[in-house]
Formats: sequence, C-alpha cells, structure tokens
Amino acid sequence: MFEVYFPSPSEGEFAGSDSPAILPRLVAAFALPYAAKLHVDAGYDYDFDHDELRRFVWNFGLSLGLGGLATFDAGVGGSKFNQGVQWTPSTAPFTNANGSGTIQALGDTRLGSNFIDALGGMKFRLSDRSVISGAVSVPLNNQGFRAAAVGTVAAEFYF
Repeated sequence: MFEVYFPSPSEGEFAGSDSPAILPRLVAAFALPYAAKLHVDAGYDYDFDHDELRRFVWNFGLSLGLGGLATFDAGVGGSKFNQGVQWTPSTAPFTNANGSGTIQALGDTRLGSNFIDALGGMKFRLSDRSVISGAVSVPLNNQGFRAAAVGTVAAEFYF
C-alpha cells in the first residue's frame, strides 16, 4: 500500500504540515479459524522537509466476522518518530505597556517519540445497502499532549 500526503495550506492553524510526505506500507492478512483474521502492517512515513515528522509505523490486530452481519476489530498500533515533535516554542518574544521581553514555557514543549495505541472497531450491516461503523483509538503510553481517546462513527449508503 502506498499513501501520499500533500502539503497543508493551513499549517499555522495546526491542520497538517506544509511539506509533502509518502508512506509506503507492507500489509498482510491471515485467515484464522472461526471467521477470524490476523492483520499486520508496517511502513515508513517519509516527510520530505521535516525530520521530526519521519516515523516508522506499525499495526497488528484481529478481526472477527459474524456471518456477514457484523465485524469486530481489536489491535495495537504505534509510531516511532525520529525525534519528538516540538508542538510549541519554548520561548517567545512579547511587548506590552511596560516594555518587551521574552517569556519561557513552564513545561516541556516537545512530545515523546514513541506512540502506542489500543485500536478497536466494529461494523454492522443494517441492510443490503447500508452499514454503520465505529472506531476508537486510546493511547497506551504517555508521550506528551494527546487526547485521552479519539473515536469515529460512520454511516455508509450504497446506491
């Protein structure tokens, strides 16, 4: 599998990097008994401009299908960055009515470099033309400022 990331025009609003990147991955699935499958993938995300955004990515997990009516997924995934991402400057200049100076961040402004998450999902067929699904990602290690959990709910309709 091969992914291409285009530069974001809104990096200042934290909507992605302003540099292009590619992510080639090796992906495999192995059939197991009882309609279960083992899924594994690994790849390297190469950002063309920023070394701190380059990372090795990996995922593995199991899925269980229930007669074409539902699928349940559980796994673990991670990213090992070349270095921790600096999410805000450690110092910044300021000017006010009393003059100007520099302020210093009170905490660490660089994230860790090794992120590991628990992954889960489910998909239910509502009819021959509609599906509802959900997914969740929960951090398993503390590598800096992150959401406690991220989830997605989706509905698919086929015409």
